[in-house]
Amino acid sequence: MKNPILVFLICVATLFGKTNISSAKNAVYFEYAGTALNSSINYELLARNDIPIRIGLGYINAEQSVNFGDKFSENQEASLVPITIGKLIGQKQHNLELGAGFIIKYFHRESQFENEKNGVLLNGLIGYRYQSIKNRGFLVRLTLSPIYQPIDEGFKVYTGVSIGYLLIYMATSITNLIFYNILCGVVVVPIEAFIYREYLF
Repeated sequence: MKNPILVFLICVATLFGKTNISSAKNAVYFEYAGTALNSSINYELLARNDIPIRIGLGYINAEQSVNFGDKFSENQEASLVPITIGKLIGQKQHNLELGAGFIIKYFHRESQFENEKNGVLLNGLIGYRYQSIKNRGFLVRLTLSPIYQPIDEGFKVYTGVSIGYLLIYMATSITNLIFYNILCGVVVVPIEAFIYREYLF
């Protein structure tokens, strides 16, 4: 699993190197179901205004897991961090959204069940996206997210509905630089290090 994630992160870094991120729009939105299974809060950068790069935080417990075809053991809980990069195809407000990425999955309690192990899932994304053509305004997404399940050695497809808000441009490229250093240094790297700690230490 480590090689696909490394390739993904290199692609994102290369994109930032070629993008004037000081002129990029930002969005925050709530997603029900979809990539994080139950629900998630997400932050998104729209690089070049048509390449959404998203990081989110989702949560699901044993009772909620029944609705998504992967029932957890009693009192089990999980946090999910979806990280995706996509492409918008369309005219201004109405777009086809395509994307791919991975989901960091962390269970709050140790378990003997194979479907309750910490790890990383690969996912795709296809859907409809409506967003304001102005610097700020509403955002709506209707998506299908195929997620690779290692236990079943196949994909399960989850539907998702998102609603959020498109924000104004960031003020300076320095602000963006600070944000991405925080994102990589404080969020992504420690999570990856924790998941692969048995290989690192």
